[in-house]
Amino acid sequence: MYGHSAGERFRDEQSLSLVPIKSKEDRLELITTRVVSIPALLPCAAIYGPNASGKTTIVKAIDTMKRIIRESSHESNEESRLPITPFLLNEESPKEPSLFEITVFLDGVRYQYGFKADAERIHSEWLLVYETRRAQRWFNRDEDIEAGKDPYTFSPSFKGQKDVWKRATRKNALFLSTAVQLNCEPLKRLYSWIASELIVMPSGELSHVFSTSRLDEPERRSAILDFLNAADFGIKNLESEKRHVKGWRLKDETGNGKREPVIEEWDQPFPLFVHKCAKGEASFAFEQESQGTKRFFSLAGPLLDILEKGRTLVIDELEGSIHPLLLKRIFELFLSKSRNPRGAQLIATTHSTSLLRWKILGRDEIWFTDKNGDLATTLFPLSDFAARNNEAIEKSYLDGRYGALPVLMDDGLDLESILDMGCS
Repeated sequence: MYGHSAGERFRDEQSLSLVPIKSKEDRLELITTRVVSIPALLPCAAIYGPNASGKTTIVKAIDTMKRIIRESSHESNEESRLPITPFLLNEESPKEPSLFEITVFLDGVRYQYGFKADAERIHSEWLLVYETRRAQRWFNRDEDIEAGKDPYTFSPSFKGQKDVWKRATRKNALFLSTAVQLNCEPLKRLYSWIASELIVMPSGELSHVFSTSRLDEPERRSAILDFLNAADFGIKNLESEKRHVKGWRLKDETGNGKREPVIEEWDQPFPLFVHKCAKGEASFAFEQESQGTKRFFSLAGPLLDILEKGRTLVIDELEGSIHPLLLKRIFELFLSKSRNPRGAQLIATTHSTSLLRWKILGRDEIWFTDKNGDLATTLFPLSDFAARNNEAIEKSYLDGRYGALPVLMDDGLDLESILDMGCS
């Protein structure tokens, strides 16, 4: 997978690529694509940068693209707004549509799909398919505001009821989404990958629900327990209990496809952690465990599922409440052919520079975000720098050789005086 987008902190087009700079045979972790032009992909990308430099925006951009693809055709009318926020720190950018594009390799075929949109409408949309080295432009959609309709062009290779799908596509909906909703077989594989196999986890507290749901299956419970024990949490067993809870849920109450928040009550399973020592055994509820245990358990189910099914995970601040050695272990799972036989991918933002010290990632798997003088984000890989083979990457990064560091201002204040004032 690789792609580029614009919006929020992205003023200019930025690209994140998991195509290796060199497909060397000694790189055992590379993922085979069965595509002649690009035979291999990287399993990991770690993104570094100072706070407010745009790391989270990368995750948000991918999440926004996925949401629009999944939901735009389900909105009930043409007045629904798309969840797009443009770059706001100049006069021109808010007037321009945001660009989203992604390239994926599925079953030996390369798909290059993208669109331009603002909150009001889709301005253009396209799909190039490479079944051989040569691209087939299956469809191209532009806009003609004066004519009141969007002109389309289709490739003869793209089969099906194209006129029906075109007429059904609203100005604020994607043709890809609408056509799949109307049973367009040629587009289902691409849509299904984006909707179901591209997993995006924004920053914030992770839910335990998915991991807890796996505890009813003995093999999956055992796998999660082994995952936790490898991190030495001292957990002897995992169980679950049902609690009666009350909260908000999104439901379609009217049957028109529009979901509204409603208050409901239901029984929900919660995990129990069984700890055992020489003097006794006790079960601890989820909320009684440490932040690290809760986060690692909440990650365990999704991570194992993603590795099992060969999916792609994009996650913000992966290291939250997790020891650096555990973070290293997570990356090593994706880098291992035996633990990751189906070519799952991990794209994670992080501040943990220990990964740079251990050198488990290649130079093309390490990325940085930084802000230019106009506060717009730039995204670039370590491979852009002529680093020596024996270079201490962590030290060079913290010394500022690659940029992407916070600028700490020395304003002459006395730290001891500040601490004294805080204690007085």
